[in-house]
Amino acid sequence: MLTNEYLLEKGKKTAELLKGYLNDKDGWTVVKKTDGILIESKPSVCEGFNGYLYRGQCEFACSNDIIFQYVEPQHGDSLRVKWDVDTKAIDLVRMVSSACRIVRTCTNSAVMGLISPRDFTDLVYFDRTDEYLSTAGVSVDCEESPPEPKFVRGHNHPCGFISLNIPGKAQKTTRLCTFIQTDISGSLPSSLVNSAIPNSMLGFFKNLKKCLQKDGHLS
Repeated sequence: MLTNEYLLEKGKKTAELLKGYLNDKDGWTVVKKTDGILIESKPSVCEGFNGYLYRGQCEFACSNDIIFQYVEPQHGDSLRVKWDVDTKAIDLVRMVSSACRIVRTCTNSAVMGLISPRDFTDLVYFDRTDEYLSTAGVSVDCEESPPEPKFVRGHNHPCGFISLNIPGKAQKTTRLCTFIQTDISGSLPSSLVNSAIPNSMLGFFKNLKKCLQKDGHLS
């Protein structure tokens, strides 16, 4: 069994990788740019993975804490599940510490059913400073979360969210950055996967904005 000490250290290292992705300025290709949303990609350097690292960014005119409440992959009665059309459920597998846990995330089918439902067992690490809030995730093999026949088990290489305070504006503004580096597994054409992920990220930001507006957090 994976020890909590090992998992906590792995979570911290994953969080550091995300900060590196945030500050990386080289080698990115713009995949989509619309309505204030920027999606970029670059070849992943993760061992054994031939896919891409995707980075999405968008600004929201509300506080960092509010944004994070909506995007955090929290188990139970999660705000994320209520608006994120890709996410079906988030279940707690193990509580490692107050800042670290293992969760199982189940997704809905995508691309008009061409991509069947997936599930991921991820180590999730939470970090907070005066400048940002972040959730870093990476898949782990965990005996407490065995594969289920009705889902294809995917694998997340280092991924997550960083939401940053943007100072100097008339109202509170947050820049939300997402990082996706996913092997969704199964016998799928790479062209389908490479199209589906950026489109999903674009929808993620648009649906988040609609939900924030509906709940009165954005004008």
